[in-house]
Amino acid sequence: YGDHRDLHRVDRRQRQMCIRDSYDGVLDVLETIDYVHHQPQSITSLTLLIESNKYPKVFSLHSLEWGTGNPITNYQLEKERLVIPLPKPLAAEEQIQLTLHYQLNLPQQEGTFGKTRLQSNLADWYAQIPPYQFEEGWIIMPSHTVGEYMVYALADFSMDLYIKKNADKVVIAACTEGKWKGDHYHYEHNKARNFTWSASTFYQTVWSRAGKTTILGYVFYNHVTSGQKAVQVVHDALVLFEELFGEYPRHYLMFVEADFRDGMEYDGLFFLDQYYFANPGSDARASLTALSAHETAHQWWLYAVSNNQAREPWLDEALATYSELLFYERYYPAYTSWWWDYRVHTFTPKGWVNRDIYSFSTYRDYVNAVYLRGALFISQLREELGDEVFFRFLHTYAEKYRYQLVTEKEFFDLLTEVAGSDLQQLRQSYFSP
Repeated sequence: YGDHRDLHRVDRRQRQMCIRDSYDGVLDVLETIDYVHHQPQSITSLTLLIESNKYPKVFSLHSLEWGTGNPITNYQLEKERLVIPLPKPLAAEEQIQLTLHYQLNLPQQEGTFGKTRLQSNLADWYAQIPPYQFEEGWIIMPSHTVGEYMVYALADFSMDLYIKKNADKVVIAACTEGKWKGDHYHYEHNKARNFTWSASTFYQTVWSRAGKTTILGYVFYNHVTSGQKAVQVVHDALVLFEELFGEYPRHYLMFVEADFRDGMEYDGLFFLDQYYFANPGSDARASLTALSAHETAHQWWLYAVSNNQAREPWLDEALATYSELLFYERYYPAYTSWWWDYRVHTFTPKGWVNRDIYSFSTYRDYVNAVYLRGALFISQLREELGDEVFFRFLHTYAEKYRYQLVTEKEFFDLLTEVAGSDLQQLRQSYFSP
């Protein structure tokens, strides 16, 4: 995965999962994790993130083993943290294998993890090893009432999915295309931040192709026309962002109509609220268009170049929001004034751009500061630099830090290098000391 500096070294791990789903919301999961420790300092325990254990009566651990056949009994599972002492310290570049067998009983709830009448969504559903940094150990951020808080390491995913009942009726929307192996689907999703999927008997598919990438949309049967509009937006956004930010490395990009509010981005897939598909607008001046471009941009700003969403959400959200404007400038220049009014100025945004999610108690205040004032900062940065230097900076930033976990420091260090100026006055206008 490249010669990264120690602070941002990618912790390579491989996950193999075998899931048997009855489509009653119950999953029987056999998961194997091959973990290679890429930090120079040895560790004495592993900490796994079990996000599903935050919900009552959802996660049931049946067995835990080193490799296959060496039971582990001295672990501690408390809420989302599974702490496992190692049989001996794990030194730099050493590898260890862990096997888990557990059951998931999906909660009846709207959202990225749960089931409703229309769909079952599985985001952050598996046991995962979070990023590790010597200064603070395993990076697991607490949840909050607003904002995203997950921090992802890079991994190779291999998954076999067995559907026990109604397999011919269930449509699987996953972050990559699955191959039918006679009695199950097989998926490979490499150098990825997460593996996300959804299942429904109501999905209809729409598609397009941009270069080497196939775009697949999974929408409810009464929103196919809106889905076709969205797939064209994703196509156009993908073409533009590859030109501006660098290559999209995958052969697939998926979107899924969601039975929950707003949307959510994942590596290779995003969800978007069914409200937007029900109200697609008569032209490009609609949330369906703007947000489809926004979520597509996250494939660069969060998943190619990753960041701690809880501590520095602006690093992905401000860039993804401003990328909407770049989309309109290219394809609908007559609507750029509309975009500024509709998405930004109407809310009279205020607040420091670089606050963490825990600084906000309301969603509106969070969006106003991080997304909207963040977009204003990026806009003024472009004015200061001029288009040539500005776009060279974005492309260099996306390529230099691809597959890494970056911070505000890396952003401004590179900006100073490319621009030849530290732009302190501009920074002080938007960023708290």
